[in-house]
Amino acid sequence: MKNARNKNILLNLSLVYIYEEMYTEAIETLNSLLDLFPNDAFALYHLGLIYSFTEQYERAIHYGDLAFKQWLPINNDKAQQSALLVCESFISLNNKDGAAAYYKKAQEKGMEPADEFKDLGL
Repeated sequence: MKNARNKNILLNLSLVYIYEEMYTEAIETLNSLLDLFPNDAFALYHLGLIYSFTEQYERAIHYGDLAFKQWLPINNDKAQQSALLVCESFISLNNKDGAAAYYKKAQEKGMEPADEFKDLGL
């Protein structure tokens, strides 16, 4: 692929794949992006989303948490989105205690509370 090392092209291509529900291709593209930029918060978050969409909640938790850690120092809104993904994944695994513990830990690390977490009962 021409420009296969361009971060924005890889991210945008992965978003097209996600939109088209071509999750295998999206995962491959995001992994290529992470090979070049290992801590890219957008790629980590979108991998978490894909794994949530495909009901692979343990992986969604893993990548959502990695994205949270990248976002927290630079963008609280994106950190909240990532933490919400993690908490929703815990709840999908029938682990509300895990969701509550993660939310508490996220707040202790500096994430501001958000109404979306109240909707989950946290």
